[in-house]
Amino acid sequence: LEGFLERDWAQLGGGWGVAKSSRERAVMLRRSSRMVKVLCDIGNKLPSLQAVSRRRELQTAIQRINQKLPKDLYLPIYQGRYKVFWVLSLPPDEVVLFRTNKRVPFMLVAEIQCVVPHPDW
Repeated sequence: LEGFLERDWAQLGGGWGVAKSSRERAVMLRRSSRMVKVLCDIGNKLPSLQAVSRRRELQTAIQRINQKLPKDLYLPIYQGRYKVFWVLSLPPDEVVLFRTNKRVPFMLVAEIQCVVPHPDW
């Protein structure tokens, strides 16, 4: 199992193994923050579109994001250094739109890979 985790970790670019410094971790966090900002910007633009075209436009935007998705984008949803959730893709067909009076919130699915780093990293 240990060899499997090491190979798996290496295939993902080392994760925290290549981000040991606080500067490198800050860069990774900025990438994640930018991703959230992009998703929020998309959500803010949806109400200005006609209701019939919102889902299609959202799916197109998610497809564009997938094309530019960085290899080392992670979801900072777990406090602690022993699990890292790497974002592999955002399936456009899985998006769900919700309707409210003034907003158009949406739910999207993120295909992730949970990696448990080696304790020496």
